[in-house]
Amino acid sequence: MSAIPSQDRLRELLDYDAETGTFHWRVRMNSCSPAGGQAGRKRPARYNQITINGTAHLAHRLAWVYVHGVQPKGQIDHIDGNRTNNALANLRDVDAATNQQNRRRAQGKNPYPWVTWRPSENRWRSVFRVCGRDVLVGHFHDPKVAYEAAISKRRAMGVGAEAFTAEHPAPIAEAQG
Repeated sequence: MSAIPSQDRLRELLDYDAETGTFHWRVRMNSCSPAGGQAGRKRPARYNQITINGTAHLAHRLAWVYVHGVQPKGQIDHIDGNRTNNALANLRDVDAATNQQNRRRAQGKNPYPWVTWRPSENRWRSVFRVCGRDVLVGHFHDPKVAYEAAISKRRAMGVGAEAFTAEHPAPIAEAQG
């Protein structure tokens, strides 16, 4: 993705509803994008994108510039884990480690991040990524124990698990079917 247009340019082209996170065109961009029509489409990775002058931009990054007038310093995190919820209250500018820490990993009915079911081993696997590499914590019979082990390992490595405990795990999106 290339540089996001300025706040002034965005406000010429778009209206942004900070409560709903939706954009609407202020001007007619083309036959598929009439003035007043909702701007953007859902990308395969489930983020909304808006194309301006032939360049695709992530809607959450546009929302940040639209409201704050500056490019985000880091990554824009969707606090509730819903990549299409671009309401201003759901967005925050964070570093990559914080954004990764807030990542949702619902595996069936499993509410714990960094924990996945391994049917071939009939156990829960605890693993997370640091600097692009997987850190295997181990295999466990109980997902809560696997999660606690991941928290302990992350703390020992200094990668920011201090906010989470087994009693108050990282918030996750609704478990997928």
